[in-house]
Amino acid sequence: MLLTQISFDGSLVLDQKGVGQLIKMATKKGRAANPNLKVNSEHGSNYVIVFMR
Repeated sequence: MLLTQISFDGSLVLDQKGVGQLIKMATKKGRAANPNLKVNSEHGSNYVIVFMR
C-alpha cells in the first residue's frame, strides 16, 4: 500500500473539483487494472485520506 502524508496549512483551500477529478481518474485507472479494487476514504477536520487496495 502506498502511503503519503502531506502537510496541511489551515489557511489554504483545496480545489475540491480538481481533487475529485484526480480521485475519479485514479479509481478508473485502478479498476481497469484490478476490477476488484476497493476505494475507501477517511475524513477529518482538515484532511481526507483515500485508501485503494
